Amino acid sequence: MTDHEVRRRTGGRSERVRRAVIEAALQLLRDEGVEEFTVAKVAATAGVNATSVYRRWTSRENLILDAIVSEGEKQGGSPDTGTLAGDLTAYAEALGDYLATADGTALTRVLFSPDVLRELQPQREELIGERVRDLTRMLDRARERGEITGHPDPRAILDILISPQQIRVIAGESPDKCLPTRLARVATAGIDADAFDRPAST
Repeated sequence: MTDHEVRRRTGGRSERVRRAVIEAALQLLRDEGVEEFTVAKVAATAGVNATSVYRRWTSRENLILDAIVSEGEKQGGSPDTGTLAGDLTAYAEALGDYLATADGTALTRVLFSPDVLRELQPQREELIGERVRDLTRMLDRARERGEITGHPDPRAILDILISPQQIRVIAGESPDKCLPTRLARVATAGIDADAFDRPAST
């Protein structure tokens, strides 16, 4: 396991303990933010020993990452609707629905808090990497269907789909139900126009 990988086991008591720790971590992130987040507090809230938490996650940073990734999995991963436009729309809408929840709003603000940007940048990049892989799968399927022939940059597409929605959350604005669909249309049009293709030298 690398410094930024998180061990995941399923089934039985091990999974129950993991779920309890993740829920406790999410609760503390929502209620107190990254600044007050400690493994000791998480362990006390979950009713487990702090050494057990360290044994599994190895660091505070890995625990924060696992908690945020686990919550982010509710966004639906990589939808497969049969068309790239449909996939991008479903992805953007799932994100919008999640960001409209109290958890989505709180954890988005955590991700952009000064402490995360300063101290947990590798973990934040790992989370972004997960989402880039989601977009890559959608693009690969579209290429296999013959919808696209180029190799658009999935990170650039991700920025179009996610960043405007996150900015609204951070600014405390009300959700715009139409925004995800509009962003997906912009991304689809950009892909069709080769606007996201990487330069030939990269």
